[in-house]
Amino acid sequence: MVVVGRGHGGAREWAADDLRLGRPAVARERLKSRLVEVPWSLPARELLAQAQRADGHPEEAGRWGFLVEGASTSAERAAFERQPLPAPVGTRTRPRRHQHAHSPAVASRPGRR
Repeated sequence: MVVVGRGHGGAREWAADDLRLGRPAVARERLKSRLVEVPWSLPARELLAQAQRADGHPEEAGRWGFLVEGASTSAERAAFERQPLPAPVGTRTRPRRHQHAHSPAVASRPGRR
């Protein structure tokens, strides 16, 4: 996407406009895209915390405002810290539904060769 006339802060400026116009979901998407490109952008993190707060997600406001002083409240940071950690990459979170006949679990059953 080419941004004309907004400079490098275009996504942040548009997100700030979205927040002022009562569109926090649109602002969130713009800011998340910005943070994929520039993950160290503290202004984008601060705005994302505001967007999450406006949408009623205090744990997410705490998550995105954690690194920016004054961007989240102590209650929001505490809500973020209470969230369970995600499963490590590569681990299965639910059992497999189908197993192939050549898998060890199926091949070891009586009657299988």
